[in-house]
Amino acid sequence: MAGDAKGVGADADTWVYALASGSLSRLTFDGRAYSLWSPDGRRIASQDPRRASLVVKPADGARAEENLFPPGPDPLLPSSWSPDGRTLALTRLGPVTEIQLLTLGEKPRPFETDASTPAFSPDGRWIAYQSPASGASDVYVRAVDGEGKWQISTART
Repeated sequence: MAGDAKGVGADADTWVYALASGSLSRLTFDGRAYSLWSPDGRRIASQDPRRASLVVKPADGARAEENLFPPGPDPLLPSSWSPDGRTLALTRLGPVTEIQLLTLGEKPRPFETDASTPAFSPDGRWIAYQSPASGASDVYVRAVDGEGKWQISTART
């Protein structure tokens, strides 16, 4: 099934549009935002605004959703799946914005503090992200295993 899943704002929901048939199916009914396709197109991760948690649901809606991250006080935004679809990079919007990595079946682990909008490289070895660490909002790259950190942009004002 091919389609596009989007969500913006507190009253958004996730819909799936099937290109072949032209059908539109509503996947969520509770204001889900920030939906993100898995690389294989079979699952959609999204923010659960009711519990400030992260859930994944089959894109065809055939099964119930699975809670990926324990509920908490801070909103969680799914940002990028690893190419193999096993790990999800997410942004936690708390007192300090941080990036966490969540490998399915494991506990989430911190990746970078004072950072947001992570994106896996196509080979899954690197994560690019935005951080104001240099005093401006710049883009950095860091190995998924945490080794090294390189600033690759210079913010222009």
